Amino acid sequence: MPQPLNRTGEKVDTLRARLVYQARKRGMLEGDLLLSTFARDNLATMSHEELLEFDKVSLTIGLRVNSSHADDQMLDEPDWDIYYWSIEKRHPPERWAGTKLLEQCVSLFVSILCTS
Repeated sequence: MPQPLNRTGEKVDTLRARLVYQARKRGMLEGDLLLSTFARDNLATMSHEELLEFDKVSLTIGLRVNSSHADDQMLDEPDWDIYYWSIEKRHPPERWAGTKLLEQCVSLFVSILCTS
């Protein structure tokens, strides 16, 4: 499996723009819609640490700063896994269970369903 690019020192605006693009170009329509809507609604107001959680869990949203899963990346998870966790059809693994990021994805999906 190819290693991710080293993006040490990436500017916040560049990080945010890259995450918007990556959230839209996943390859599975349901995942694209969920993550691109999440990105549109949340990335502009997320802190640098929250953006890193969305990209790489190196400093999380105060829940797992000393996590043993510091190399986990939400965007590297399989689309179907993110989708099923977001619609609460499957339990997320411990590394994502209870994180603010996944809770926001679940809330987004519920709000989409309620407006449909």
